Amino acid sequence: MRDEVTPDASGGSAEERYLPLGIRVSGLPMFVIGGGKVGTRKVLTLLDAGALVTVVAPQISDALQRLLDAGRITWLDETYRCDLIRGARMVIAATSDRGLNEQISRDAEELGILCCLASAGRRSRVIFPAAYEQGPVTIAVHTNGAECTQSRWLRDRLAAVLRSEGLPPRIVAFGTDRQSLTQEQFEALAQVEAQLTPADFEGEVLILSTCQRWEAYFISAAPRTFRSRILDLIAAKGGPSLSRSLQVFTTRYDTRAVHHLLQVASGLASPLQGETEVVGQLRAAADRWLPDDGPLRHLIGWALAMHSRVRREAPALEGRSWAGVIADAIKRLTADVPSPAMAIIGCGGLGEAVARRLQGEVTVLPISRREAALVAWCGELGLRARACSELGESLSSADAVFVASDGADWWREEVAAAARGGLAVLDLTGGHPWHQQCPRCYGLSEIGAATLTVSEAVDLARARGEAFERTVEWEAQRRPQLPLRERVVIGCRGSELSCAQTDGIVR
Repeated sequence: MRDEVTPDASGGSAEERYLPLGIRVSGLPMFVIGGGKVGTRKVLTLLDAGALVTVVAPQISDALQRLLDAGRITWLDETYRCDLIRGARMVIAATSDRGLNEQISRDAEELGILCCLASAGRRSRVIFPAAYEQGPVTIAVHTNGAECTQSRWLRDRLAAVLRSEGLPPRIVAFGTDRQSLTQEQFEALAQVEAQLTPADFEGEVLILSTCQRWEAYFISAAPRTFRSRILDLIAAKGGPSLSRSLQVFTTRYDTRAVHHLLQVASGLASPLQGETEVVGQLRAAADRWLPDDGPLRHLIGWALAMHSRVRREAPALEGRSWAGVIADAIKRLTADVPSPAMAIIGCGGLGEAVARRLQGEVTVLPISRREAALVAWCGELGLRARACSELGESLSSADAVFVASDGADWWREEVAAAARGGLAVLDLTGGHPWHQQCPRCYGLSEIGAATLTVSEAVDLARARGEAFERTVEWEAQRRPQLPLRERVVIGCRGSELSCAQTDGIVR
């Protein structure tokens, strides 16, 4: 703790007030005139803030001598004179001679240097408040230099509350998506997640590592410290190339974090239209990272419950997963083809879920940029993951192609050529106006549109939009498991509400 000093003055009226201000003094030259008890306290305060401290005094205290021996301060062993303080950013007059302190103040004023007088009774340009620090929080109290005793009393009361109750916890979503990293960096992140365990962290954390994103969710009263721990682990386990990519990580706090979690759980934060396999991935991540009971588990459970409720209240989608809708669309697209074959570009969670639903009815030809050995589900289903170089051959063997790759458009030119030759295309990436070129190709904003009439597709879109905007508004009568500062509202992709939230912030 540090006490407020009621400083002496170089002018100023009783009506003048001090500006509450924090100043970063790291590396700035500061002079303390006087080497006694008061000067020693001020030197320690300045050193804690990173200032470059010079002491001017014929004698210094034992504590200052130890600092001098350690190379932490500079000592000018002489009496004060005006030319000594030239170049200083601030001067503290802390001698036992009141007249000398006032002279130092006048000299500093003429030189344009901020000055604090440690003599009691009057004002000066700078005062030091009564301060207390705990973690990232600093409590600083002053009475404009009038009543030091009151400042210390209030400082002590606030410090006692902070010690007993601590800081309120904050909800944090921290991470990045696949589009922000190279393929190699993203795969390295996935390998880092596989090496980490809950024991690596002091507090609950959930790491969601999918084919679309790498994110950490946690609740902490010291979120910056927790985030630094995650970054340190990534740097230590991921190597130099991954360390250089950490600047693309984004951090969301409190309401923004919860809003983002809802978007992720509802499939709205995915570059794949309507992708919701993340629901199962969230459940699996919660089982891996979280205890059965706890605030973060409750938060994840709430987000998943909101997703389920939306689906229950959207009649067009009742009882059906997005993967099921896609699989049905593929079956209808190839219904007139005996023993149809479907190329699937993208072997992530959505590609896998669709492939499992097509097994036994459609021959699946999975194509992935990843090494075949990394696509474990293909082996489980008795399939071989084809490399990018085999795309043309696979398309020539297929009756239709389903695009679920969120990466670069390495596939687009060959698929476009095949589409012009009559290949049916179901593309969820939304990056190509297929319907303007080929009658059997669909660039979808709504998954069911491939096999629905125009009016049915419009009804489906409206059902989704109304369901989201009606049911995912935060229920005013229900208190969430964690105290949040605002209502959370989430809109479906393309709705007016979603468009108003393009920056991801609930206003």
